[in-house]
Amino acid sequence: MTRYINILLFGIISIGLPAQEIQLSLKVGYNLSKVRMVKQAQTFTTEPLDFAFHLGFSLNIPISPILNFQPEMLYSLQGGIDTMENQKWQKGFLNIPLLLQFQPIKYLSIELGPQLGFVFGPIYHSVESFFSFEGDLLFADVGLGIGSSVSISKNTALSFRYTIGFSKVERFQQIENYPLKIQNRVLQFSIIQHLGKFEKRSTIMAE
Repeated sequence: MTRYINILLFGIISIGLPAQEIQLSLKVGYNLSKVRMVKQAQTFTTEPLDFAFHLGFSLNIPISPILNFQPEMLYSLQGGIDTMENQKWQKGFLNIPLLLQFQPIKYLSIELGPQLGFVFGPIYHSVESFFSFEGDLLFADVGLGIGSSVSISKNTALSFRYTIGFSKVERFQQIENYPLKIQNRVLQFSIIQHLGKFEKRSTIMAE
């Protein structure tokens, strides 16, 4: 998996080479994380986890005066709680959002783009007494994120983003032989700290 991530990151940085500067930032925040469950013909959403967070880095690559490309790499704790059945899902993901950032005014931006996630880190579920586990976790989670960020100082910004997962990140088989499909739903609140900027390769080469 590390090999594919390295190839992806190389491609992301290559896309940004024509840009004037690439900005590196640290991102940390709280996840309001739930899961959407599809059981037979019924669909419902769990309560959020008691504690969930995300932590990682982002690159901001200018495309035009009002449009940027923003790839990120985040460790994210996600899941949900079904209070009626006393069940809990909790797992760590390595998420890679690939966002287009539209900046209509100087201090405000709107973000939209796909997200690829890999199960990474601790996995916990408390459903053994109700379900028999069928196969392995589905390690790829594909979703779509939309959000916004606001600059509050030269080097600091606040952001929120809602990500809808389309992949079935877990598959269980009920004792009654009815399938249960689980998908991520995450609302993120983040603090972004800008660490520095890097010149594009073409500028270096010209020098």
